[in-house]
Amino acid sequence: MVAGTAGTQRPLSYSLLSVKKQFSLGILSGVKTVTGRLRVNTSDIAGLPVEVRTNGVLADTFTGGGTYTWPALRDGQGSS
Repeated sequence: MVAGTAGTQRPLSYSLLSVKKQFSLGILSGVKTVTGRLRVNTSDIAGLPVEVRTNGVLADTFTGGGTYTWPALRDGQGSS
């Protein structure tokens, strides 16, 4: 779920493959302080390494197995 004010959200799209889970979303707001959060259950890939990328830039790595939360999605995150 993307948190924000009314009219600033866009639906989450995703692809769940056995080797790759990919999520795409956008925060539609000109207000840079509007943020969102993404929560993913990774129990089906327990013990496997997971990479988190924002705009193609490596943002985090962790070992799958629980619920992972990326707490601060924001406009322009990860862009150079």
